[in-house]
Amino acid sequence: MKRRNFRENILKKYVVSLIASLAVLSACGPSQSPEQRAEIRENKAKNAAIWKMRDTVAMNGKTYEIAVAPDRTFAFVSPARSDFAYSPVEVEAVARAQTGCKATFGAGILAYLGGYSETADLRPIQAKVSGFNYWRADLSC
Repeated sequence: MKRRNFRENILKKYVVSLIASLAVLSACGPSQSPEQRAEIRENKAKNAAIWKMRDTVAMNGKTYEIAVAPDRTFAFVSPARSDFAYSPVEVEAVARAQTGCKATFGAGILAYLGGYSETADLRPIQAKVSGFNYWRADLSC
């Protein structure tokens, strides 16, 4: 048990370090064209508008928030409170239950990390990154 907790703590520290490093690299990377910056702003605004339309749902005694894209190609999912553990499997289950679609957790950079699993606790990762409001689940309807 202690060995598992040790590995999870190392993984969490690695994830936070990696995210911070990527943020620094992207800030120092090649400059973006005005069109690229405008597209990024537009996508962020669309995502924020989708998230504002979220619903609160209960599943297995836990309360989540979910927002589904108008074209039903993805959903954003997050726990409604920060006092319980949750995993990619649970994010997929919430999206699947609310949409009736097949849901695939959008692991992004997490998929490249050693030790990442579908049952990893996402709470500490989300809590360490400011402005990280939700996880994405891609939908196949």
